[in-house]
Amino acid sequence: MSNFAPPVSRPPFLYQGELFVDVGKLNQHPCASQSDLTTLLRPDSSTPTSADKVGHYYEAQLIHYDLAPSKNKAVAKVRLLEALNKGVLKVPASVLEDEKQMKKEYEVENKKAKTVFMARQK
Repeated sequence: MSNFAPPVSRPPFLYQGELFVDVGKLNQHPCASQSDLTTLLRPDSSTPTSADKVGHYYEAQLIHYDLAPSKNKAVAKVRLLEALNKGVLKVPASVLEDEKQMKKEYEVENKKAKTVFMARQK
């Protein structure tokens, strides 16, 4: 789906086709999967190592997973790894519900904006 409407915003979250966390200074990140975070935080010799991410990426992941926030990259990585190791890394139901509502709002606004755009193209 093309994006015709501006994002729906409920700071620190915004939705425009997918849910992002805005950590400031135009740094916005979608939620990383547990497997992606495992690959980043528990590299093993059988898989090629991914390049490390910037600090605000890890800060955004803490927010997505409702863990104590930190702007310190090392602290953020440790918090994510501890949650992974304890088996408690999970996007909370409240965030999933907010995403669902924001998606509905966005789809309505995007459809309206697309209609306006298409009418102007004629």
